[in-house]
Amino acid sequence: AVGNLVLEDALGHPCVWAYVERRTDMVGMPLCSLWINLVEYSLQELPHGPDAFLMLSFELDWDEKMVTGIRINGMHLAHEQDDFHNLDCLG
Repeated sequence: AVGNLVLEDALGHPCVWAYVERRTDMVGMPLCSLWINLVEYSLQELPHGPDAFLMLSFELDWDEKMVTGIRINGMHLAHEQDDFHNLDCLG
């Protein structure tokens, strides 16, 4: 694991979690993934150097209990929405 982020509501319900994972495939090639809740997004690579960052942004639709408008480094993802991790989350 490279890092993770958990966003909770005021009652401590985990609504969104984001997890950056680095691993290798069966032949040793590096793989990088960003998980948002239970959806995996493949990354080409992780940023390198002290001034390089992976920028993640999204919107929270509290009424529908959805994470929407997911972007990595400003680019919309193909599957850019997912349910909250815990449907008991309150805005």
